[in-house]
Amino acid sequence: MLPKLMKQCRLLTSSSLNPIAQRMIKFVASGLVTTAFSYVSFVTLTLFMRYDAAALCSWMLTVSLGFAVNRRFTFGIKGGEGGVRQLVLFVVGAGLQLLLAEAGYAVLIGRLKFNPSAAFACLLVFTSSFSFGFMSLVAFRRRSGGQ
Repeated sequence: MLPKLMKQCRLLTSSSLNPIAQRMIKFVASGLVTTAFSYVSFVTLTLFMRYDAAALCSWMLTVSLGFAVNRRFTFGIKGGEGGVRQLVLFVVGAGLQLLLAEAGYAVLIGRLKFNPSAAFACLLVFTSSFSFGFMSLVAFRRRSGGQ
């Protein structure tokens, strides 16, 4: 399924879309893959440990997968050059995204009494936009010399 999804995204993004739109489509596809992985890993890990430990382990595994998929597929970066710097910046961005989500949940659920699903949907747009911007402008920013 994953190779088929990636192939369809390549076909879709090989059209006349501008590079930012192409990257956004790939980012959404990567997000679907990592979200599904996160869910499956969390549910599986809860069979062996408490939910809070499972959530942390699942988050770490998903951040690792997200780095690899976004670096290679979304941003088209190959090879090891700059990989450690990009990994550190990616993890920083993922941590900031997590903090933004937690703060958002505190406001939307804690203060405004949103339903958790509605809060998740509202925050998904915000945190995904932050993540795409952070990856594009910080973690995987292209240097003037190409990369």
